[in-house]
Amino acid sequence: MRIKDVIGENNELQKQLNRDNAAYNDQVITRGRLQCLWKSEAVVEPLLLDILKDVFKTPL
Repeated sequence: MRIKDVIGENNELQKQLNRDNAAYNDQVITRGRLQCLWKSEAVVEPLLLDILKDVFKTPL
């Protein structure tokens, strides 16, 4: 999957988050994207998408 597609899927899933999960996800995204300073976007973005998918799998 291309990075652009990963980011697009991530953005679509973020729209479905409730307020609490969105706040948590914002923190994860911020920290994860800061890692792009040291790691490739191709490494970081798929990890962020996996974390976001896990948020949806976790029962409230």
